[in-house]
Amino acid sequence: MTPRQAGIALALGVLVIGSACSSTADPVETVPAPLLTAVPSLDPATVPATRPPATRTPPAPTLPPPSTVIDTQPTLDRFIPTIPISEGRLALDLEFVDGTTATVSWPATLDLVSRGLIPYGWAFIAGGTARNFFIRPGTVEDTLSRLGTTELLTEYPGANGQSIGLWRPLADDVDYLGFQFGNWTVLVYEYRSALQMSDEHRRVWASNFHGEQTATGFLRLSADRPLELVYAGDYPDPLRITMRGEDGEVRLVPGPCAPGPVEASGHSPGFVGWCVDSADMVVEASGPPEFQQLVQAGIAVEGVVIAEPPPPPEEEEEE
Repeated sequence: MTPRQAGIALALGVLVIGSACSSTADPVETVPAPLLTAVPSLDPATVPATRPPATRTPPAPTLPPPSTVIDTQPTLDRFIPTIPISEGRLALDLEFVDGTTATVSWPATLDLVSRGLIPYGWAFIAGGTARNFFIRPGTVEDTLSRLGTTELLTEYPGANGQSIGLWRPLADDVDYLGFQFGNWTVLVYEYRSALQMSDEHRRVWASNFHGEQTATGFLRLSADRPLELVYAGDYPDPLRITMRGEDGEVRLVPGPCAPGPVEASGHSPGFVGWCVDSADMVVEASGPPEFQQLVQAGIAVEGVVIAEPPPPPEEEEEE
């Protein structure tokens, strides 16, 4: 096991994924989203971190010039990026929070994005704390306002002269470190009693967690050690992007996989899933059976380029 794998395994001992981090409904969307995948209690010694293979760069698909585009930048309500339409199909160049990229296309008659795209990821301090992210477009203040009355408990020095607030929503049962990256808000949850971070660890999060809005509106995250971002291929709770339409949702999970069907787990029932032929992306569609069938028949994933995590400290010294 590499130092990074050991760090992820140790951090997972205190990681609680998805709905466990808050009892409050989605503070941004007026239509509740399905809960994120929950991860059961784990024995850190038995949790490997699966590393992706060497970065591949397949040829990008060739499309005629777009005749129409859907052009919406991040707002408080939803993020719908610019999507070219050509010959009856939409083709979207995705950017995941770790820098992984891919092109996904589907028939223009199929609604996959009218309720926006939601990225997901998490980070950890090896042997310390691990936290997943609640990511939404909009400002920290507007996002927190959806939780009701919120109190600023304290502030920590952040990167580039920023101050990172620790916020307490009075109607919730957890607190949040609030980060603003471009038009995106990232909330990092914090317990109020058991498994609470130390003040030192909060300072590490505030000063070592970075993000930016890319030219196409997506969110790109990074971290300085001892904080480490989870990359595509790290498990058991992989990063992903959820595409949300009126009839259902599609989750795109980059990382090595065995081509073919993916069975539903006890934590994610009611979806159809498969690993694409290039063996570097899992697609999951949830919603009515008719919607799942249309997605399975019409969606295509091409040009996946998996981002590589930074080298471990000993390799950095050798360079």
